[in-house]
Amino acid sequence: MFSHIVHVDEINRTTPKLQSAFLEAMQENAVTAFGKTYDLPKPFFLVATQNPFDAIGTYLLPYAQVDRFLVGISTTALSVQGEINAIKSSSNPAAPLSEKEIVGDYTNEIESISISDELLEYCANCTLWCKKQ
Repeated sequence: MFSHIVHVDEINRTTPKLQSAFLEAMQENAVTAFGKTYDLPKPFFLVATQNPFDAIGTYLLPYAQVDRFLVGISTTALSVQGEINAIKSSSNPAAPLSEKEIVGDYTNEIESISISDELLEYCANCTLWCKKQ
């Protein structure tokens, strides 16, 4: 958890207690272990996948917890040709960057971004519209 970017694969296969720990990290930017709270590095970004299929042995996230995620994306399986194209396009990957190189230098720039009230209102309305769908 003590990283700038954390990826949780199939969060719905973790126990409710572990799901709660991930959500605490997202909400509070801290984790608690054995009664002691530890701050997480800033910025902290959690990406989680949820496998909606084969629900046996999973602990689905309640809607109150799903709401804490900023973005939800549904995907479908690629065709055979789509898989081949994806493999070909990623067969020559660039050299990996450390988290410090990716996030560390942009913290001040991100915090200085100004967002208009009109854009905030638009985003809030989109969120409400999506929840109704």
